[in-house]
Amino acid sequence: SFIPLNQFLSLFAEESMSAILICKNKVITTKIRSRSAMVSFNWYHFSELTTQQLYAILALRSDVFIVEQACAYPDIDGQDYNALHLLGVENDALGAYLRLFPPTDAESSIVFGRVVVAQSARNKGHAKQLMQALLSYCDTNFPGIGIKCSAQHYLMRFYEGFGFKTYGKVYEEDGIPHIEMRRTSDCTFCDNER
Repeated sequence: SFIPLNQFLSLFAEESMSAILICKNKVITTKIRSRSAMVSFNWYHFSELTTQQLYAILALRSDVFIVEQACAYPDIDGQDYNALHLLGVENDALGAYLRLFPPTDAESSIVFGRVVVAQSARNKGHAKQLMQALLSYCDTNFPGIGIKCSAQHYLMRFYEGFGFKTYGKVYEEDGIPHIEMRRTSDCTFCDNER
């Protein structure tokens, strides 16, 4: 006999779980249960975003990167059109987000950035869940391709937990210390992964 999914998930209320659905157009939905509430992670091409989703993305990025971090910079950089967008929604509110650029002829690696968790959604494990959804998507859709990002320096240890290594020296980007980080395609064990 079958039991409803929400009843099944409630049996594991203290554990984190994930389920991945690969759709025909390669959009992946990941449901992860944290200790507090269900977070739904969904991938979108720019053209698939609703105006409400786009507004929520831009508002979250502005709230954190411009206002909270007191950094006046052009967040709307014209690159969102070329990116895939991962939205983490909890209780109908955008709580976590990142954007991903698939490999191209000019850039052989997967590049991701604009990783952000809303202030109200912090300390719930959403950043870790966001990274797990990213790595699952990349492993499924771009096997054998390296991944890189320009990470804020204070988050270096966080990314190292997912198999990323630093490259080069710390540099200033918009007045904030950053470092390039890469995860090679042969990373088989990472402390925080899955």
